[in-house]
Amino acid sequence: MGPFFTRLDSLIDRLPLSPRLFRFCVVGSSGVLVNFLVLALSLLLLPSSLGAWEHRVAMAAAIATSIFSNFVLNDIWTWADRRHLGLAAWLHRLGRFFLVSLLAAIIQWSTAIFLYEGGFVCREPGCGGIFLAQGSGIALAMLVNFTVNHFWTFAHHRERGEPAS
Repeated sequence: MGPFFTRLDSLIDRLPLSPRLFRFCVVGSSGVLVNFLVLALSLLLLPSSLGAWEHRVAMAAAIATSIFSNFVLNDIWTWADRRHLGLAAWLHRLGRFFLVSLLAAIIQWSTAIFLYEGGFVCREPGCGGIFLAQGSGIALAMLVNFTVNHFWTFAHHRERGEPAS
């Protein structure tokens, strides 16, 4: 991967937190940037004649693009030690990643709605309660997303004849 990434990986490995979880969070942060960029570009490029669908299509494109970019980066960096070569294996991981991401999106949205509409956070204008609710949903979804991806999407598969560890 080059000297920069080799050095970066050696620094990450010294963190008091799981290096894999740290990489996952870095990739997720990049996904937020990708999401916002695609959303902004889609809103500029989509025809306004779509009406309310303009925003919905733009949001869907942003979500799908950020999930795909997160998958690619996680596949290359976060779980590089668990990569299996070949297009079929890659497509299999991609499909699983999208399923897990759908689950995480549902968890994020329902947690935020529950906290906000249930009155568990401030709903006064300017108090930031909606952001606390959304952030709580993101945090819960991230933990579920990481755990399911770690043990299912990017599961370590033994080779034939390899002893169980």
